[in-house]
Amino acid sequence: MGWDNKETILAAQKTAKETEEQVQNWNRQIRQSKIDRNALQTKRDTLTRLLNFDNFAEIDWKTSNKTVLDLKSQKENLSKSSNQLQTLQQQLATVKQDIDARERERERYVSDKTRLESRLEMYVEQIRLSEEFLSTTQQPTQNWESFRPKIEPLFEGKEPQISNIAALETKVAKQIADTKEQKQKEVAQLERRLTLDMQKFINPTPEILGKYPNWSADVLNLKADMDYLNEFEDFYKKLSEEDLPKHQKRFKEWLNERLILILSNFKTILGK
Repeated sequence: MGWDNKETILAAQKTAKETEEQVQNWNRQIRQSKIDRNALQTKRDTLTRLLNFDNFAEIDWKTSNKTVLDLKSQKENLSKSSNQLQTLQQQLATVKQDIDARERERERYVSDKTRLESRLEMYVEQIRLSEEFLSTTQQPTQNWESFRPKIEPLFEGKEPQISNIAALETKVAKQIADTKEQKQKEVAQLERRLTLDMQKFINPTPEILGKYPNWSADVLNLKADMDYLNEFEDFYKKLSEEDLPKHQKRFKEWLNERLILILSNFKTILGK
């Protein structure tokens, strides 16, 4: 991409130079046309004065007759020259229009050149920052290969380039934020459920208390709070490792269905 921009800039510079040379050539033609026009106007004025001359006594008729013939010839030539002048003036107007168009085109090339140079500087800076980031990242190739399958769908079939990295960054950031928000909602919901089950575990039904008179004493140090999650796990391990009587099977099933399932789900969500 950088080479394409440089070639475009060089082409624009070449075109601008050719345009300036053509403009200079047209300006020289315009100046010469003005000189020719002034000479023709001078001849026309001279011929007009001669035609208006009325002191015939002083005229050498032979010489004057020849002069008149010459002047008539000059008049015809002048008329032709006048037509040529008109043609030149029309050509001059066309040339001026062409010059104006070329000037606008040159200004557009200059504007494009400035814009391309600005984009080139931006891309060079982005490349420098990317190289700096890669040089400070441990194992960049391995990290990229593991992360690439996750972000490739975000390109929507487009080839990753510096020009679309910024848009990709915005899209990835939004996706991460949305995912994070969703996971936070799931964690909060699970925490509420887990806290409620903790409370039920600490304060079971009268039926459970009737079967296990020491229940309240055993759970005295437990609280329905996420900070006590490890204590609940330790308490469960203790119960699991003991040789409980057969009539406690119902209680263990209740633990498996409630507490362990919720703890497992909670850890799974936290691990995502």
